[in-house]
Order: sequence, then structure tokens, then C-alpha cells
Amino acid sequence: MRLQLLWAYQKSMDLSQQGTSLNYHFQTAALVIQGWAEVRQSTSERLRAEAGQWLIFKQGKRWQEFSPDCELLSVGYRFQLPTGEALYDQGLPIAFFASDHPALEREGRKVLRIMEQYVGAGFLLSKQVVDMRHYLLSQNALRSFLIELACALHTHSIRPQTMQQEDPRIVSALEIINS
Repeated sequence: MRLQLLWAYQKSMDLSQQGTSLNYHFQTAALVIQGWAEVRQSTSERLRAEAGQWLIFKQGKRWQEFSPDCELLSVGYRFQLPTGEALYDQGLPIAFFASDHPALEREGRKVLRIMEQYVGAGFLLSKQVVDMRHYLLSQNALRSFLIELACALHTHSIRPQTMQQEDPRIVSALEIINS
């Protein structure tokens, strides 16, 4: 498994970035604090989350739009199989009420506090220097968040994918990497 925290922030959204379609090699969980957020991914219809709802984006190509007053608590992460595929993919994107899963917001805010306290702006940048203790604290907070996210997704009948190991070259490459 590959678990990696990329960012955590709470802010009003930059409307200049919306309406573009980008390919993301990670996933995002966003709690809409105010306004609304909308996403379309692959063949899915537009999905809108209103204030008080979580919007869980899938990995891959994404088109997104935000209301002018949109404010999000956003956690960007990798929750992937060794092949780079997202562990949770089928059934996403999804929106659900935060009140149905209060522990998810609680853990998301812990991630946010740690990022703000030890990292600053909320993004773990590749050139950024963070001491090992604080880096591991942030990754540990992500793990607690992902436990709650997995519980919420299971409640909505979204299950993890299994790694496809039919291609012997992939199995061999993974054995080499893991050794």
C-alpha cells in the first residue's frame, strides 16, 4: 500500500482554476463548509456537494467547479495499491452528509491542525524541509483519517479494489521492488 499525505487546508476556493480538466495522480476528500463544489470525472455525471457534505474525488481526470462563496476543508492524499491504482475507485466520486460520519471531519481537522502547525501553508512540497518527527506525525494523522474515510465509503457500499496480478511481468516487477 502507498499512503501519503499531500496537503490539508481550509480556505475559500480560487475560482480562476475551475472549469479546467486536469489529471490527478492522487485523491481528494473535501468537506464543503460554505457554498457548493461540483465535479465530473470520466463518464460520471456532474456531482454537486452542498455545505455540510463531503465530496470524495477519485484519482484521474477531473473537471471541477466551485460557487463564488465556496470554502472547503480539503485533504489530498495517495491511498494506492503498489501498482499506483487507487485502492478506492469504483463508485467514486461520491457526496455524502458530514453529519452521517462525524469522525471523518474530526480526523480531517486533526490532519489540518498538524499541517498548519508543522508545515505551514498546508502543502507538503517536494523541496520543503520538514523534520522526521513532524513528517511522521502528519502521515500518522492521515492514517487515522483514512480509517474513518474507509468506514464511510463502506457504509455507502464502496469497497477497495484488489490488485490485478494476472500479468506475470507485474508480479515479477513488484517482487523485485519489494525485495
